[in-house]
Amino acid sequence: GLTLVELLITIAIFGSIAGAVTLSLLGASKGRNLDFDAQTIVALLRDAQQRAVAQDEQHDWGVRFTNDPTNDYVELFHQEPGASPTPLVVSRAGLRPGIEFSDPPSGTASIVFGMRSGIPTPELSGTFTVTIRKIGSTEPAEAKNITVKPHGSISY
Repeated sequence: GLTLVELLITIAIFGSIAGAVTLSLLGASKGRNLDFDAQTIVALLRDAQQRAVAQDEQHDWGVRFTNDPTNDYVELFHQEPGASPTPLVVSRAGLRPGIEFSDPPSGTASIVFGMRSGIPTPELSGTFTVTIRKIGSTEPAEAKNITVKPHGSISY
């Protein structure tokens, strides 16, 4: 038979293994969330750009990124060309659990694509970048940079 000490050691070993597996799975889940959110943001940017080129609603199209202390989210919107009134939001997507914006660091940032051209307007002097990361992380491997170049190419 087994002694009480042997049984306790066996339970402790299995508990340690179960804890390590759980932590590993949680880390992998946040990594999938990071990839999923990056792909969602790129899809929204490309959708806004394609709608602008197609002259959908006869408007410019854009994406707004909101870094809110309680809820980070992305919005697809349209507005009259050259106008800066309150745009009409078409869709909104929140970042998945465990993911946050690190750029913009707070508040909002928007990019608008011009009707017909699909080029950012007003013209960008440099690259427009949005960065998402695992909450609290400072590791570059745990972040995704989504960029829009002045000529309109989108990548991450």
